[in-house]
Amino acid sequence: MEIIKAAHMEVNLYLVVLGILILLVIAMLKRNRDRNESNDHPLETVRVNRDKKQKEQEHLLTEENDASFKLNCLKSCSKRKRDKNEPNDWGKKQKVQEHLLTEENDASSTCNCLKSCSKRKHNRNQPNDRDKKQKEQEHLLTEENYGNVGLRNQGATCYLNSVLQTLFMTEDFRNTVRNTEIRVNPIDFHIAQLFTDLKSRRKSVATTERITDVLNVNVYEQQDAAEYFQKIMNMVHPEMSKVFQGELEHNTMCKNPGKEHPLVTRHESFYIFPICMETYGVDSTINMQSCFDSYFEPIKTCEDDQVKCPTCKELVDTEIKCSIYKLPPVLVVQLERFQLDYYTMNYKKNNSTVEIQFQLSVKDGRGAQHKYDLFAVVKHIGSFHGGHYYAVIKSFEDHQWYEFNDSSVRKIDDLLNPFHCNKAYFLLYKKSANESENVPQDPENRSEDENNETDAIANTQQTPSDESEPVTQSLSDQDKKEKTDTCKTVER
Repeated sequence: MEIIKAAHMEVNLYLVVLGILILLVIAMLKRNRDRNESNDHPLETVRVNRDKKQKEQEHLLTEENDASFKLNCLKSCSKRKRDKNEPNDWGKKQKVQEHLLTEENDASSTCNCLKSCSKRKHNRNQPNDRDKKQKEQEHLLTEENYGNVGLRNQGATCYLNSVLQTLFMTEDFRNTVRNTEIRVNPIDFHIAQLFTDLKSRRKSVATTERITDVLNVNVYEQQDAAEYFQKIMNMVHPEMSKVFQGELEHNTMCKNPGKEHPLVTRHESFYIFPICMETYGVDSTINMQSCFDSYFEPIKTCEDDQVKCPTCKELVDTEIKCSIYKLPPVLVVQLERFQLDYYTMNYKKNNSTVEIQFQLSVKDGRGAQHKYDLFAVVKHIGSFHGGHYYAVIKSFEDHQWYEFNDSSVRKIDDLLNPFHCNKAYFLLYKKSANESENVPQDPENRSEDENNETDAIANTQQTPSDESEPVTQSLSDQDKKEKTDTCKTVER
């Protein structure tokens, strides 16, 4: 118990000492605060008094300055009045001299005005050599840079700029736009106005806002250049689109042994000719002519792909042949670089290199060969999800190659023949000059001899002679042997 009491006493003692210390600290803090307040108050008073005195002194100086200024004003006014009422001789002489000088200046200015007016009239009637030289220089510059105007990219409209530049640099299309008087669609007016801007060179860069509004284009979203080429051709006047319009003929033959006959004949017009690229290898090279000719290879259908013939009334093998029934003046060939990968079910870009010749050989439906010359290539850089379009075009005026890259237009070196390119997307060919007369004729416009020859061939096929029966039998046997071979089905 005594230990507990001693412990309580020690605790109480500690508490008392702690309380005394706390009170001392509070008292010291309070005294310091009062001391600071007492020190701040006199300084504030001194500062306020100093500011008052400074303001009073400034006010007094201002009043003194105002008084001196008013006094000076009164003196100057009184002096001017006295001078006006009592002019001296020097003032009179000065006024006379000034009057004489004024009259002389008026006379000389009038004479100069008359001379300058007569000179201007003379110059209007007879222009000087400087104006003639300036006009000649402007004319030469206009002819030298004719057509080399860029197009402003509104955001992601490089695909449209490339298409419009190729249309402008196509001689037949430009002449048709200029000569077409009837313009029904708004896009006809806007294309004609754009061509005028590109031709006049009033600005270094032309704009395409009116055309994008008509096409309802989102300028910040990239589209396919070939697709919008097709869209523009569908919207413009038929006289304009006829420059690029051709016609295909699809013939389906019934291959029933011993009963072969035409099954279906279908005609299809086109503005752009798509050809498939058969390889995805980056290192492999595709020949443009071979790739183009492969489009016209016959397609055979057999076994599961047989078609019911209404004449034979049974499922038969068929053969589909495609040919160009009507050749366009300007042939547009699209390389189908964007294709669906059936393994991943995603679109991919084929970056294979293509060997491109300057001249393309095209066979019509009658088997005649025609030559087309390359003059423009629209290129694409990037992938399926995004990239950039620009055009490389040969001018029909100076026969030089130019690169049209939105607002930038520059002359480039001549391309090699053939040249290899893995960026070419679609190409424009113009019919050669020596091939202009070899245009395929319509059946209605063919001569009588050609019609008679066609009728004779048709009658021979319909009514075969007895001598041809063994041949027919041998052909049927050969078809039976070919029946065992594998048939390929190509999807166009």
